[in-house]
Amino acid sequence: MIMDRQWKNPADLLKSYANLEKLTGVPADQIIKLPKTNDQAAWNEVYSKLGRPESADKYTIPVPEGQTAEFAKQAAEWFYEAGMPQSAVTKLAEKWNGFMADQQKMTMEKQAQEFQIQVNDLKKTWGHEFDQRAAVVDRAAESFGINEQQLSSLKSALGPKGAMELLYNIGSKIALESTQRSEEH
Repeated sequence: MIMDRQWKNPADLLKSYANLEKLTGVPADQIIKLPKTNDQAAWNEVYSKLGRPESADKYTIPVPEGQTAEFAKQAAEWFYEAGMPQSAVTKLAEKWNGFMADQQKMTMEKQAQEFQIQVNDLKKTWGHEFDQRAAVVDRAAESFGINEQQLSSLKSALGPKGAMELLYNIGSKIALESTQRSEEH
């Protein structure tokens, strides 16, 4: 066998092995051989050597504060199927969570700007009656038991201008009917 490689003595063999380690940069047990076929068992061995956990439920995936782990559980299945190592999953989840937080912040800022534009437009439309009409809006919301969260949802659905106009119309009609009834009695 030594003759196959033209080694003259055992020292040449050791020198050749040392040069091989230098060339590969790592000992033989750290070399990963990629399968040439779609042999799932062979690929699972590669993924394990790269740092994929034993099963999808073994991933540790950071979840943003206030969020449920449902998406993380589903994503863990995808990551496992893709053969992703824990380090890559952690990095990807951190980047995703940061991106989504930035998107949410931008959306909220844009919504706040749009709301302010609508309120300013309503102030122009209602003019000097704005404060008086806003008080009617508040009374209407209160009389119907609309809490802050519901009012916020109404403003999100209709925009603040639309929500205030709706509540003003309801409130002013109720006040008008109430005034007419008291005059009748």
